[in-house]
Amino acid sequence: MPNEFFPIIRSHLYGPGNNVKILDKIFDTEADAVVLDLEDAVPYDQKKLARTMVSEIIADRSYNSRPYTFVRINHPNLKITEEEINLIVQDGLFGIRIPKVESAEDIRIVEEFLNAQEAKCGMKNGRIKIICNIESSKGILSAANILQASDRIVGFAFGAADFAEDINIWKPDNFSFLYPKSHLVLVSSAFAVQPPVDSVFTDLNDEDGLRKSSLFAKNIGFFGRSAIHPKQISIINDVYTPSSEEITKAQSIINALHNAEKQNTGAVNMGGDFVDIAIVKKAEGIINLSKSLGIIK
Repeated sequence: MPNEFFPIIRSHLYGPGNNVKILDKIFDTEADAVVLDLEDAVPYDQKKLARTMVSEIIADRSYNSRPYTFVRINHPNLKITEEEINLIVQDGLFGIRIPKVESAEDIRIVEEFLNAQEAKCGMKNGRIKIICNIESSKGILSAANILQASDRIVGFAFGAADFAEDINIWKPDNFSFLYPKSHLVLVSSAFAVQPPVDSVFTDLNDEDGLRKSSLFAKNIGFFGRSAIHPKQISIINDVYTPSSEEITKAQSIINALHNAEKQNTGAVNMGGDFVDIAIVKKAEGIINLSKSLGIIK
């Protein structure tokens, strides 16, 4: 369940920073956040053009408007981080994604440029948030150190394709990534940041596979998913939106324990299910999420 200090983002839609046709429409989808991509989706000889195009788009956005605006920058090793940060840090930018993060040093390099540009723009220090894309075994094993590198970090996003290549997974399925994903969930919880964001699902025609994969990730502690096409957004949003049945059950659980407390009882048997304070906290999380999404008042 997302933490209250950060907006609810179920879907993160990627868009190539050099593709005018896609960028013209990307903010008109049902995605909760848009990730303007300067990295893998943009050939090196077009990165300068993409930086300019993305900068112009951000100039027309506002910080708290939906969908929230993120930019996936290039890894600091490419030595163009300062140029990117200087162009994209504007009022309309909510956060950045740093790809292939493997160490705290990766974060510190980017933060130095963010600090300088925020000061230059008259912004509050730390306003621009960071999501760390974890895409390798080194990134997984360094996750705790990475989170401690900056207060800007709000969470992780998992990169399945690069991770599969890194550890030589031939034909990946959900269980191929169970350990690294679970590790990110545990580290995120321990350091009280947002639950991790799931990787893109590359088969655009397999809607059933997208739903099952998203449910699997949700059930091990992820919240939200990256997408590469608008047609995937409705399924992703649906998976991470409480159903009417879940809301009804959650409210019943809360009411049942409140009634039990009036009778000085710490737990209650509800239709054969044992309900205690831990179950109630989960139910309260569902209700709070539903209120944040405007499903209930």
